[in-house]
Amino acid sequence: METQVIKHSRWTVARSLLVEILSGGIALVFLRAVYLMATNWEKHLQRMHEQVFNEWWVGKMAWVIPAVYLLIAGAIAYRPLRRLALWVAFGYVVFLSTYIVLSMTKAFGFYPCSCIGLKTEGTFQDNLWFNAKLSITILLAIALDRRWLVMVGTYLMNRWMRRKRRVA
Repeated sequence: METQVIKHSRWTVARSLLVEILSGGIALVFLRAVYLMATNWEKHLQRMHEQVFNEWWVGKMAWVIPAVYLLIAGAIAYRPLRRLALWVAFGYVVFLSTYIVLSMTKAFGFYPCSCIGLKTEGTFQDNLWFNAKLSITILLAIALDRRWLVMVGTYLMNRWMRRKRRVA
């Protein structure tokens, strides 16, 4: 019985490799946040008390947030769940960015600790810029995985070629 050899173009291989690298980097961001929380647990709890949550929520959120980060990182690493996990990660980063913007405008009546989110050090602006860059990276990984960039590139190239034919 003969085995079939599936040939992939260079672009397909490069795109797959780039998706793997971007996904790995995104997963490492989440794992780094878990590591920082776990190694400085007392500081993590203190920072949770400086947020807008009441005392009942603080204890639960201190455990839920690292668990969610681990689930997201694990799902990104597991290829069948990667696309869904990237969308969840994007939604979570958008949620964190919204929380940061609300905190910057003093919508909660006081300024909570700026240490919330995946980047535990720095100001609100630092965290917001980090989240913006991470959002772009996540969207790029999703676009490459879904082959959206190929479709957009093909569409733009076809429009350009039609325009060249009309002019000539």
